[in-house]
Amino acid sequence: MNAAMVYRISMMDYSLRELECFVAVAEELSFTRAARRLHLSQPPLSRRIQALESRLGTKLFVRSPRAVALTPAGRAFLADTKGALTQLQRAADRAKRAARGETARLDIGFVSAVLNPELIGRFQRFRQDHPGVQLTLHDHPPAELMRAIAEGRLDGAFVGATPTTPTAGMVFIPWSREPLMVYLPRGH
Repeated sequence: MNAAMVYRISMMDYSLRELECFVAVAEELSFTRAARRLHLSQPPLSRRIQALESRLGTKLFVRSPRAVALTPAGRAFLADTKGALTQLQRAADRAKRAARGETARLDIGFVSAVLNPELIGRFQRFRQDHPGVQLTLHDHPPAELMRAIAEGRLDGAFVGATPTTPTAGMVFIPWSREPLMVYLPRGH
């Protein structure tokens, strides 16, 4: 293992609890209020912050008897730490939903020719009715959509006309019927 790898591993050697403590103190700007918020006594909270600062090799807070303030390093660390904690919470929620058999992500394809106000409205209503499901839309030609469904990259697609050759393992369900028209120049 090279020196850069050892340095990187030691820099990441802090616990989730230390990060939660750091964010609480940074948001409260008070060790007392942060300890109360985390249901800890103040000495263990202070030790966790000191351990984190030691591992990072920098002070995160300026402490005085009456105030706590973030250092420039603390402000920079807070921005990324809050995002990381939010992402970890999201990951835990997603894992719990997956364990219950709930889908947290739905990848739907469409052909731009079928994208009309009715379909857009359906997508919008779905997002309102199911805020915990990440709906991701993909605009591709029909052949690519069919391939993506067969490969498991899409959960479904709005493709327009039903293919003329049957596709194993796929079901085609009409969702809308529209009259098709062609526009031609006079005398064509």
